[in-house]
Amino acid sequence: MAGFWNIPIIAYMTASNSLTDKNIYKTLSRISMRSTNSFAEATAALLNHYKWLKVALVTNTGSVAYERVTSFEEVFAIRGISVVKRIMFDENADSAAMRSTGLIHELRNNARIIICVFSSTRQQSREFMSATSSERLQAKEFVFILPWLQDGSRDASPWVGPDGEMQQKIKDQYANAIIIDDVNGFDNTVVQPFLERIELSGLKQEDVDIVTDANLFEGNIYAYLYLFDALKLYVLAAQRTYNSTGDPMSIRDGRLENYKTQKKFNAMNLIPEIQQSNISGMLGPSGVASGKVTMDDRADRAPLYRAFFVSPLRDQALPMVNMEPTFVNGCDGLINRSGCYEIVITDLMTGFWPSADGSMPLDDPVCGFRGEKCDYTLLIICGALVVFVICCASAIFGINRYLLVSVQHLTIAARTYLG
Repeated sequence: MAGFWNIPIIAYMTASNSLTDKNIYKTLSRISMRSTNSFAEATAALLNHYKWLKVALVTNTGSVAYERVTSFEEVFAIRGISVVKRIMFDENADSAAMRSTGLIHELRNNARIIICVFSSTRQQSREFMSATSSERLQAKEFVFILPWLQDGSRDASPWVGPDGEMQQKIKDQYANAIIIDDVNGFDNTVVQPFLERIELSGLKQEDVDIVTDANLFEGNIYAYLYLFDALKLYVLAAQRTYNSTGDPMSIRDGRLENYKTQKKFNAMNLIPEIQQSNISGMLGPSGVASGKVTMDDRADRAPLYRAFFVSPLRDQALPMVNMEPTFVNGCDGLINRSGCYEIVITDLMTGFWPSADGSMPLDDPVCGFRGEKCDYTLLIICGALVVFVICCASAIFGINRYLLVSVQHLTIAARTYLG
């Protein structure tokens, strides 16, 4: 009804991926970085960066997982990435149940690049990685990519226990996995400005954080940060709209139409002022900022992600690539149903993969997934021939040697007899 009444809405929490269709939700803007579509775009950019164009999708049953996987498949199809295998486990399956299905063997025989999209990322990825570890799928030729999709409060790393302790066994199961998260995915620097602000008012983190589990050290604070960003974005857009029109009612106009068309006809409204805009996040007294907010052509927040490599030798995941959006000129987000940006990837580390030369594995092994592309028959025949020739030569040499010794013995015996 907001679209019918033409009321601008800025959503600050993770919402359904169906809301990306701005031909329907014309008055909606989203400030959260954790939309499924943005994670799918970031994952596709990473796959293309390493030329991984054949992947498998692992998911679970349930409406949440179905919606997420559908979004990933749509983005992958647009970006030229083929899903060669789709594996689905029961929503409540543990590692033993996953192993008993035999589906992990199907992964081994069909893919080397495996994307995990679960409804409960932290819990179900732990079960899946435990199952693959038991099935010995964590060799250097397998790549597990985990877009860290979350609902509500922010999850801690899966190998961090309830009391904040390191669970080494679980971390070992994630060894060499790649986790896609926002740029502050494995530290709490982004929440520092907010904590500094509330301390000036005599409050502590425990006073505003409704999460009781010590494992979730950032808990509900991310929601406050997104709320702050949403309010600041609205105020600045409303100010620009009023300055351009002089009409107080213009800030209540939420129509999302092409930004350039609005400029051309001087028919300013609020949502087009949000399109492709940039604002700075919360700034703490110490000068530490919570980051930059960049909005795309659909008035949704453009993703600013990193991919993290889970090194078996380090306690903390290591940032391996940085993903930053760059806007595309001459693009209309309403027509092509995109944010009109390309994700530019910058390598932060190279040569880290545990292969002989540090290079990343191929999505299609040279000899195939079952070794069917490599015919060793000729090598076997040549090897057998070499062994045969060696055996023949050894036999001939042995016979000649035996005959020579026998002749010498007969000669000596004859001389002794005759003489």
